[in-house]
Amino acid sequence: MGAVVIADKFNHPTCVRPDMHLVNKGVIVDGLATAMWGLIGASGTNSSTSSVGISLGTQATSRVIGVAVAA
Repeated sequence: MGAVVIADKFNHPTCVRPDMHLVNKGVIVDGLATAMWGLIGASGTNSSTSSVGISLGTQATSRVIGVAVAA
């Protein structure tokens, strides 16, 4: 949950409070992805604050990058 809030704050710097609808969606997707990987016997993947920190440090937060890395 913290990783989603930090990423939202970075992408919307004028934001005072986190968008709870976005946080809710992030937590649900993270849980579903981890459960899906667990069902097929693989190690779970999820967001982590260190990954968000690297994104913030490099200022690389595009969805295009995420899709390219995941492929």
